[in-house]
Amino acid sequence: MFLFAGLSAMPVYAVRLDISAETDVQARSYNKILYLGKSYNDFYISENTKIGFFVSDIELENYPDSRLGLGVSIRSISGLSADKMAENPPLAQSQESYPSVNAMPYLHEAYIRADRILTEKLSAVVGRQDYSLGQGISLGSDNIGFTGLLLRTENLFWGFGTDMFYFNPSRYDVSFSTSGNHVELSKHERKYHVYGLAINNKTEEGEWQAYHFYQHYGEPSGSVGGNSVSETRSFSGIRYAMRKKHISFDGEAVMQGGTADLSDGGKADFSGYAFMLKGSWEQGIYIFDNVKLRLAYGRSSSASYKNDGSLATDRDSSFYAALGRRYDGFSRSGYGAIAAATLYDMSLSSDTANGMPVGYSGISVVNAGADIPFKGLLFSVDYYKFKASSANAVSKSNIADETDLRIKWPLGSNLSMELLCSYFIPGENVYGESAEKTMLSALSVSAKF
Repeated sequence: MFLFAGLSAMPVYAVRLDISAETDVQARSYNKILYLGKSYNDFYISENTKIGFFVSDIELENYPDSRLGLGVSIRSISGLSADKMAENPPLAQSQESYPSVNAMPYLHEAYIRADRILTEKLSAVVGRQDYSLGQGISLGSDNIGFTGLLLRTENLFWGFGTDMFYFNPSRYDVSFSTSGNHVELSKHERKYHVYGLAINNKTEEGEWQAYHFYQHYGEPSGSVGGNSVSETRSFSGIRYAMRKKHISFDGEAVMQGGTADLSDGGKADFSGYAFMLKGSWEQGIYIFDNVKLRLAYGRSSSASYKNDGSLATDRDSSFYAALGRRYDGFSRSGYGAIAAATLYDMSLSSDTANGMPVGYSGISVVNAGADIPFKGLLFSVDYYKFKASSANAVSKSNIADETDLRIKWPLGSNLSMELLCSYFIPGENVYGESAEKTMLSALSVSAKF
């Protein structure tokens, strides 16, 4: 309220108010989710709702060329059967990754934006805001927002612009312990310092982005075999994306560096990489018009091991981005509806940091899919193969295969309904021959205004 009161005292010539709202309601039924060798079943109904307000085009008397704006949004995430999810680690992980759940709204965004500061090419955003780099492999705000400062320049020369940023985000880690058939859940807030620079270039041939940033975390973590007491990681990436009439491409590669302070007083070095290449094209096939076919391939580096197969204590080459994009409401967002994998972790099947069985790291993802419009509906099919490395492995082991089938029904420009059926088949060499496949059935309704 004090922000609005302060703005009302300023000389204002023109003000515009935009109000937006979006919601996603889902009913999901899981059959035989794997966790530590056990299978879980669950059904829940969830909602993920955001309401936003943005006041813009505020003219200031002493700075006639500048414009001021104020944005505020709140988000609510809740669900029926959420109390049972604490007994189901793979689902509780994403539920407890937000500041509040079960219909208690939290502040998603609260920022002041100033455009054309000193020069028409410079703008600034201060406060909690959504922000991501590239595809979100290394940095993405995940429906929570980053608190900090963003300075942006646009079209400095030849289409180049820059982002300079400092953020102080929080994330909420969940850990589990088992006692008989009961699962205990504990939640810990992690606070990070993130600062860096991105260079952007937009041309008729596509968009380029190169970036470098540092991520500091000053508490003990699971890095370097659990011996890290403080760490600073660096991420350097480059992305190219283009879209023509019938074809699109999106590729990004990231290098990881940095150091960790260890519990014994020593230091360890971080290294590693991750990349993702995605392409799609549209064409008519028989009676179907505008069929979209897509392919994707990505992978990341695995952990460092000693000659005896144990984890190295002076280095860590497993790529891991704690602030990368990975959640969307109660459900993880990633490759595969059940696996929901990033290039460095996946939906929990064990109590490890990356969610994979003990000793595995460095995920590789292969995806092939198609979207087929027919009779006002959109039919989609996606196949995923996940592999990972283990100690002394000559090649990557097959973690799982997943097939997702979707039918989307657009009910209007702002409303749609979707049916989903997914099958997750765990790799026998990793999970054992007795591991059963997981099945997910879901119905969702999404609206945006």
